[in-house]
This record gives sequence, structure tokens and C-alpha cells, in this order.
Amino acid sequence: MTKEEILSVVRAMKILPVCGALGELAGCGAYPEETKVTPNGYATKYFGITPLYKGKTDNDIIDRVTTAKKAVAEGLLIFWKFLPFISFTRIIKGISHIYTAEGGARSRQLRDNEFCPICQEVIRIGKKFAKTKEEHNLVYFAAMILQFSPSYRVRLQDILGEMKGGSILKEIWRLKRIYLSREKAIKRKAAMLFNLLFIFTVLNLKLVKDIFSEMNINKMKLDENDWYYCLRRGSYDFKGIPISERLKEAEEIDKKQGNVILGI
Repeated sequence: MTKEEILSVVRAMKILPVCGALGELAGCGAYPEETKVTPNGYATKYFGITPLYKGKTDNDIIDRVTTAKKAVAEGLLIFWKFLPFISFTRIIKGISHIYTAEGGARSRQLRDNEFCPICQEVIRIGKKFAKTKEEHNLVYFAAMILQFSPSYRVRLQDILGEMKGGSILKEIWRLKRIYLSREKAIKRKAAMLFNLLFIFTVLNLKLVKDIFSEMNINKMKLDENDWYYCLRRGSYDFKGIPISERLKEAEEIDKKQGNVILGI
């Protein structure tokens, strides 16, 4: 369909646009044509766009997850200086309490098969190693954040694609340097999370080694469809490629596939 035909159809069907569906830049909105559960979880087909988006847009779930996510982030930032003196068990219990609050994010938790591949892998690994209900809640909270925060999800997928193995501590530090060299928007938050991961690894080296060994990176890193939805994101240099070059690639893909960018 042409741009005019798509706009005519969505107006007749009273379909609302998804702002930022294709990326972070102006004009990246799109209209959802169909959303269904596939072997890779929820998938959304946008009008005029060939690559499927792994997920669905549900503003109610997004709002609940975002509220819980912000509460955890603010708590970590406030108590950052005291974190070395607080046990990870207490931190996990606190995060679990936020996730399971009445009417919160857990009340809209997806079924396992509805999550995208990286989230399904996080859940699979998490279930294997979680020993308490709080740890179990943490696993699903992480999966919900990744599922409904695509900007975080594709960043994680990008950096996982850089993993080489070897010493876990050295690898975390190496990935941190790569990540921060690509990050344009949330460097402070990202550095804090990497530091937390490093401290946790020092204190739980065997557990982290076992988790890393269990990970199926091929199910977690960016694939061709994921990559398409990274091309118009300027806040992070995916694969170390600047936005200017990725926009050229987006144009080439759109021309080849016949994708219709509505510019809304």
C-alpha cells in the first residue's frame, strides 16, 4: 500500500499510531496492523513495514512497568553510597516488594510464551538459579522491563553480541568499556549497573560463571528484525556504528523491502 492508502485505512478503522515505533527520531511513528503470539512471543506487524516488531504496545502495562522501574532506579541512586553495606538479599527483597505491589507491574505479567526470545531466555535461566520467591519475582521483573522497554532491551542485546568468554571479571569490565563508548544518553545509570554487576560477581563468582555458561547468546543477541528497529535510534551507537551510517542502511532496507515510512 502507498502512504495515502495506509492513512485512509487506519483512519477508517480508527487505529491509533504508536509514537516511536520505528525508533527515537522524528517521524518514527507507525500504525499497528496485527499483533499475535508467535513462537517468538508477541509480534506486531506495522502497516507498510516488513520486519516484525518483537512485542506489543500496551500503554497500561508500559505505565506500570515504568513506574516500578523508576522506583527501583531512584532507590538505587539514593542509596548508592550505602550499597556496599547492604546485603544483596535485602536489595532483592526490596525490588521484589516494588514489583509485587498491589496493582503494580506483576498484575499484568505476561505468560512465558508471550515474551520475546531474550526475555524467554532470561526467564529460563532465572528459574534454574532462583532459590526464593523474591529471586523468582526479580527474574520476571527483569523480563517485564526488557519486554516493555525496547530501548533497554536492544542495548542489552547489542552488548551481549560482543561477548567472547574468558575471565568473567575481565569480560564484564571489557563489556563496560564497549558499552559506555556507545552510550549517548544514560551513561551514569549504565556505569552504576555495571559496577553493581561487578560487585555481585566478586561476591558470587561461581554463580555468575554458571549463569554465563548457561546463557544461549544466539537467542539473546540482535537478529535481523531487531537490527531494523535499532537503525533509527540515536541515543546509542549499536554495533559501534553511528546514527548517520545506520540511517543510510535503513533507507537501503526500506527501498529493498518496499517499506513505507509515514513520517508521523
